[in-house]
Formats: sequence, C-alpha cells, structure tokens
Amino acid sequence: MTDRNQIDSSDTPGSDTAAGDEPTPRVGYRRPPTHSRFKPGQSGNPRGRPKGAINIDTLCRSLLSRKVTIQENGGRRKVSAVEAILLATIQRAVRDDNRAAKLLLELQQRLPTTGDAEAAGPSTDEDAAIIADFLGKRQEAEKLGGVSLQGREDVSSPSSEDGEDHGAG
Repeated sequence: MTDRNQIDSSDTPGSDTAAGDEPTPRVGYRRPPTHSRFKPGQSGNPRGRPKGAINIDTLCRSLLSRKVTIQENGGRRKVSAVEAILLATIQRAVRDDNRAAKLLLELQQRLPTTGDAEAAGPSTDEDAAIIADFLGKRQEAEKLGGVSLQGREDVSSPSSEDGEDHGAG
C-alpha cells in the first residue's frame, strides 16, 4: 500500500520513474510541487506591507485633525482642518451657494443630534431598571454626607456646605 501523498510508478501509465526509483510526490489540488512550496521560515509574501505604511482612512483622519490657522473677526485662531472646512462651507452657503447649502443640510440629516438621544429615553425595561438602580444608589450616597459615587465631594448639588450656588444658572 502506498502513502496518500506519494504514488507508485506502476499506478500511473507513462510515469517518468523507473520501477526501482523513488516514487514521485503527488501533485494536484492543495498539493503544489515540492520545489515551489514555501521553505520552513519563509514568508508567503516576502516584500509584504512595509512597516509604517498607513491606509487612506488613517491618512485622512490625520490630515483632517491637523490644526490650521484661520482669520475670523479680525483675529487669528487655530482650529482643526475639519472645522475650517465646515466654517468655509457655512460661509459659502450663507452667501447663496446652493451646493454648499445642500451639502450642509444633507450632512446635518445624517448626523445624530444629542437632543434625539435624550428625548428617546430608556430603550428597554432593563435599561430603565439599571438607571433607576443607579439613581437610587446616588441618592443614598448623597444622604450619607454629600459624597458622590466616585468618593469625591459632590460640587454639582445645589445645596453645598458653604451656602454658595456653584451650579450654572
């Protein structure tokens, strides 16, 4: 009986090997010839991706987060490139550039607003139970001496020890 990876010369008609020679390795699907197989320790892609190479997404994020200097209201200030682009597009839209206005309106519709998330409230009963549990623990902590859950003094509460109002309003 022969090994599955090797075949006897007597099994194949017209084989190159003589009857006494070594059997030739089997070549076919998922069995490349031995001379073209990867050597141990050799990579299948020797040149590969060079170290430090970045993709287009990373490059765009890097360039758009760079600080640029803009002139606004007679003064100069540094903002991110994204903010500068948005400010310029807003100015063009205000000056009757319909394409800029359309672009801004489409962008606004795609982006979620913070008011939508707050208005939606808890999404499930489980979320509501978690929030109620948290608020109950927070109230208990406040009753124990105005200490927040992080162990620091709660300065956001309207009645602080010194009697001054620290909240915004």
